[in-house]
Amino acid sequence: MISARSWAALGLLLLVFAIATFQMSSGLFTIDEFILYAGADAMWRSGGFAIDNGIAGVVSNQLKPMLMVAGPHGIVPQYPPGMSVLGAPLLALFGMHGMMLLNSLSAAVTVWLLWRMAARHFGGQRVALAACALLLAGSFYLEYAFAVWPHAVSVMCVTGAVSLAFDSMTDAQGRARRSLAIGALIGLGVLFRTDTVLAVPALAMALFLFADRPFYRLALTGAGFAPFVALASLANLAKFGTLNPVSYGQAMAGGTNFASHALAMAGLVVAGLLAVAGRLAWDRYGRRVTNWRPALWIAGALVLITAVVAHAFVWRYLHGFWALVVDATQVQAMQPGMQHLPNGTLSYWGFWKKALGQSMPWLGVLAALVYAGRGIDRRIRWTVALLALVWSLPFFPKDWHGGMGINMRYFLPLVPLLAVFAASLIAELAQAGTATKRKLIVGAGLGVAAHLLWIEWHPTHIAGANQILPTWLFLLTAVLALAAGLRWRGQGALRSLAMVAVGAGIGMAAMLGWGDLHDSQRTRDRANVLSREYGQMPANSLAFIPAPFLVGWALEPGHVIAQRNIGTGKFDFDLIDQAIDRGYRVYIWPRFVTRALIDQPGYRLEKSGLSTGRAELFELVRADKAQSPEYAD
Repeated sequence: MISARSWAALGLLLLVFAIATFQMSSGLFTIDEFILYAGADAMWRSGGFAIDNGIAGVVSNQLKPMLMVAGPHGIVPQYPPGMSVLGAPLLALFGMHGMMLLNSLSAAVTVWLLWRMAARHFGGQRVALAACALLLAGSFYLEYAFAVWPHAVSVMCVTGAVSLAFDSMTDAQGRARRSLAIGALIGLGVLFRTDTVLAVPALAMALFLFADRPFYRLALTGAGFAPFVALASLANLAKFGTLNPVSYGQAMAGGTNFASHALAMAGLVVAGLLAVAGRLAWDRYGRRVTNWRPALWIAGALVLITAVVAHAFVWRYLHGFWALVVDATQVQAMQPGMQHLPNGTLSYWGFWKKALGQSMPWLGVLAALVYAGRGIDRRIRWTVALLALVWSLPFFPKDWHGGMGINMRYFLPLVPLLAVFAASLIAELAQAGTATKRKLIVGAGLGVAAHLLWIEWHPTHIAGANQILPTWLFLLTAVLALAAGLRWRGQGALRSLAMVAVGAGIGMAAMLGWGDLHDSQRTRDRANVLSREYGQMPANSLAFIPAPFLVGWALEPGHVIAQRNIGTGKFDFDLIDQAIDRGYRVYIWPRFVTRALIDQPGYRLEKSGLSTGRAELFELVRADKAQSPEYAD
């Protein structure tokens, strides 16, 4: 039963996050967010998914914006339908802030769910308060709470489903209600982000292994999940002509091609079958067998044999773990805009992308789980381990870092769980020491100071403060957290050092999280400025300009976005010729201008007067056109 006080707390959180949303920039951070905005705009205008972006009688692949798909009924967003459907009325009511509101309110609910889960299963209100503080002030969560791409919705759904799974394992009451809700929450998340489906195999195995009446629970979980899968399938049938509920409408897009994960899926199937066999064996023989060690040795041997047979996959997985959790500079899945610099850092369009441990060095305290955390229910520990393992399978073996972004956004649904485990461990280690709060505060001050001094004095400056310093702090925290479990005369000193290191990790994470939020807001502000300036382009224009800079201009009749070839940077001059023949003017973003474009026979570039400095657009005109006086040098 949820108390009136708890409902009041949720209401306050929703109010605070809603007010904060309208104080944030409404600009777009990436092309992904533009695609989501375009889907909501199309849904509000036409009641369908297809956008209007074409020139009558002209066919070109470059008229299909990046991350959109040519479906049976026109050009459609590749992403799930949730933001198109629910975002449409919010966009109409509040503009871009309305689409962000869906995320910010989800973020508020997540904080409330985390509090309840931590207080119930991880040690009470002190741990709950610490977990929420780590999530809000010690991670990159707020960057995605005030954004258009629906990561916060996915986090809310996964957190809610996991919390209900914990309740199901520890309390036999409300089996039907909780099981249905678990499936429904995951299904709702799939309508916004396809990676939410990863919670299905993890929680299914956990419920089967650790909850009573497993077949009954799984059947009801499936019943809760099924309606949302049906909705996703119908939406994809309308968009792409396929009933695959997690399709992006094109091969390999977003990692949704099942064939690309064949080995991981086979492993999950085998693990699922072993889980079924293990549960059945336990139910039948658990009370008769007094020594399970031979079975455990056999299971360990099977795991070792599997690792040897699939050694190439295991090696890729371990490398991905290091690159995505420990040190992002080791990423091998390079994308346009990524550049390894001589100083040992990695630039991604001017951002310093961070691994999980680099964003949150306090994660090193989780190494203490080797000997601590005994107060956390064993079933809960294994459930989170299963979820983390399953969630990592599509990403670690491919070094897939989630593309454009400042941090590891694909792992955001795990961050609340990491926060509550860390908070529980900190509380447990604190009980064995003295003046722990003071050590954490001192450590936090040292972490902030180290971050600022590194930026000012170290040759790598801000890059190293994001990608080098936090790596070493994360590893140091992990080593000290492990060593604090050793029983010897210096154990007290090691625990004190571990607390200081954890505090330093929290302080540094707060600085890094604030920096990420600041960078994203600055990027969004810049997108707003350019959208206003580029919005002065006349009707009947063809714009080779990044879509996030065209909000308010794009998606109107005669306002056509074009996308040059991403791999080669080449332009479709058949498209350009036909557009000019039909009276369209052609504008080029300055960073898209290449020597080949400048030297293209029959054309010349003129300054457009739209924006200033390095952001000023060029107009591409035919060489035989008289030069306008305002364009003359």
